Amino acid sequence: MARLPESRSGWPVRVLGDPRWLALAFRKWDRSWGRSPQDALWEFRNNWEWCDYLYRLVRTYRPRRVVETGVFLGRSSTAILAAMERNGSGHLISMDLPVALTEHQTGALIPPQLRSRWELRLGDSHVLLPAALQDGVDFFFHDSDHNYEIQTFEYEAAWPALRPGGILGSDDTNRSAAWADFLARHAGGFRPLGNGPASVRAIQKVESSGA
Repeated sequence: MARLPESRSGWPVRVLGDPRWLALAFRKWDRSWGRSPQDALWEFRNNWEWCDYLYRLVRTYRPRRVVETGVFLGRSSTAILAAMERNGSGHLISMDLPVALTEHQTGALIPPQLRSRWELRLGDSHVLLPAALQDGVDFFFHDSDHNYEIQTFEYEAAWPALRPGGILGSDDTNRSAAWADFLARHAGGFRPLGNGPASVRAIQKVESSGA
């Protein structure tokens, strides 16, 4: 199992530690979900850790074309874009359902200085994902609805479009059996990339793998 290098750039402090970002994040947890400040602190720490995991994936493997499903306020998007900015290359296509958020738009937490590499597409992944993947992808990350059917659809749609050496990752792999079943179907075609915090997982498509 590959071990990712530790992050040494201090990017979470510069980006996620911005006072405006922190204030927005805490208002989101307090008002939208009604959680206590202690719960918000725990959740923020957890998100910080898996954002750093995504950041290290992008910094290490330097994907040029990344597609993610599920954006909400933009934690994972910020991590990916911050790594791309440090790499000096890359483009992120994010997609999410056009839902009305309480206070802020989709991706509101993404800093303005990182948005030049970002493209947001609003709609159902069943409709949008095939078009986003048709030119191939170096890194796909699932973070949309975490039920078996949608997870399976997105994993299987991304796999043949994933270039050899590309990364497929997912949040909330413990929400259903979709991740385990997907790995079983494609056994031998990938190598694990270490485990992210909580239920974040990623694999790398091996060079000899077919679609």
